[in-house]
Amino acid sequence: MASEIYDFIVIGTGPAGLAAAMTAAKAEKKVLVVEKEGSLGGVCVNTGTFPSKTLREAVLHLTGHLKRKLYEDASCASMDAEISMEKLKQRLYHVRTEEHLIINCQLERNGIALIRGNARFFDSNTVIIDQLGTNQKIRVQGERIIIATGSQPRNPPEFPFDHQVIVDST
Repeated sequence: MASEIYDFIVIGTGPAGLAAAMTAAKAEKKVLVVEKEGSLGGVCVNTGTFPSKTLREAVLHLTGHLKRKLYEDASCASMDAEISMEKLKQRLYHVRTEEHLIINCQLERNGIALIRGNARFFDSNTVIIDQLGTNQKIRVQGERIIIATGSQPRNPPEFPFDHQVIVDST
């Protein structure tokens, strides 16, 4: 198995991983980003900040709340606006898709290679990637390897996360 050599290998495409990759690329380093999920952007784009803010802003817009606040006029409310989960999901899908395109463009524009798959260390400078959608294993070497694999929500046991009334971002 031949091994491609990079100056930096970044595991994870959340805000920290992308910032590290962009900084290295702007310093004219050869950079590879590895993402295990099908979607780029990590928790921030896919289940955390972007989705929660998108849903919040969509509800505020659809209810006319922002206009009422701005003009202190109850007549600005969109009482006829129907807020459905389907509309909210469509808006969220649109925002995520746009952000994924932006990230892809940034990676391409900065000459950053991308492999989608699960990464594991072979040794201190070698990573084996099980590429998504294939049975292919890719061996890469990096002078520096940055692990930026993100986080997941914490669900305290005293709250019944039933995903109907009490939900999290997953």
